[in-house]
Amino acid sequence: MVDNGINKEVLSTKEFAQKVGVSVRTVRDWVKRGKVESTVIKGRKGKSEYRFTEEEVKKIRGRNEGSFTSLEVKGEVQPKETPFTSSPVQDPLQQAVFRIGWLEGQLELYKRMLTEGSETVRAREEEMISTRRKAEEKAEEATRLVTEKAEIENKLIRARDETEGVRLEKEALAVRIRELERPWWKRWFGAK
Repeated sequence: MVDNGINKEVLSTKEFAQKVGVSVRTVRDWVKRGKVESTVIKGRKGKSEYRFTEEEVKKIRGRNEGSFTSLEVKGEVQPKETPFTSSPVQDPLQQAVFRIGWLEGQLELYKRMLTEGSETVRAREEEMISTRRKAEEKAEEATRLVTEKAEIENKLIRARDETEGVRLEKEALAVRIRELERPWWKRWFGAK
């Protein structure tokens, strides 16, 4: 909503339709028939756009009070004076047109509500899927790390065994070297 300098609120066609409870198409139709006062401005891309005042919303709401008639069991509309009729002969048709416009507005509102709701559900589902994927990736990484740990522990055990084997060989070689360093006659005769 924009302030036009006279301190009146100015509404776009869509905002006006939402406040009145009809479709945008119905509002445009009313403008073309002169049923609603509007200001035409040059909009984006050079297209003409309608602007409405808050006073016009109040006028339409005031006119529409009690303008909808109930349907009989047979499905016929009861004739009643409506704000959009110019003669009593057009009354049922005008009421039907107004009613269709109002229902289109309500349909758009419900579609928007359903779309927003389904988008929220879709976003939550995508978030859950993303979280599940991350959890699966973390579980795979944990499994990989456990496997790597087991392999490293096995390598460490083998390295310890090899170290122990090398130590025993070293001791055996040291004993053998000491034995060879003794004079030949002590080795032959068993003297110490």
